[in-house]
Amino acid sequence: LNPISGFLDSVEGDTARDHSKDNELIERQTGGKGKHSDTFFTMVNETDSDYSIVLNVHTVGVEENREFLRKIHNQGHKPKWFEIGNELNYNTYRKMIPTVEDYIQTATKISRIIRRKFPDAKIGVPIPNPIYGHKNSYKRNKKFQE
Repeated sequence: LNPISGFLDSVEGDTARDHSKDNELIERQTGGKGKHSDTFFTMVNETDSDYSIVLNVHTVGVEENREFLRKIHNQGHKPKWFEIGNELNYNTYRKMIPTVEDYIQTATKISRIIRRKFPDAKIGVPIPNPIYGHKNSYKRNKKFQE
C-alpha cells in the first residue's frame, strides 16, 4: 500500500500482482480517498501497542518516504522499529533497485531520514536471498555490515 496515495502500486509487466481489482475495492470503500495509516495509528494508540513500519523502497521513492515519515513524526507517532524494504528478491522489483549498491544507497538515504525524525528507533535492512547465494556473497554482505 502506497502511504501517500492510499492505493496498491502496480508494477509494469507484473502479471502475478495485478492490483486493479483491489484498488477498485479500496476506491469504493473509501470514496476514492484510498486507505491511509490513520486507522492503524488510532489502533496502536488506543491499545498502547509497540509497532514497526515497513517502508516500501520499490514503488515508493526516497522523497515519498521522506514525506510519509515527516507526516507521522509531525502527528507525534513514535515507531520503535523500521524495516527498509520487503520482498526485495521478488523478480519484478529487481529492475527498480537492480544492484546491491543501489539498494545500499537507497537504504542509507532512508536511514538518515529515519534517524533525524526517530533517533531512538531501530532500523532493519533485509538482505535478499540472491545476495547470499552469489559467488561474491562475502564481499556483498560485507558492504551491508559497513
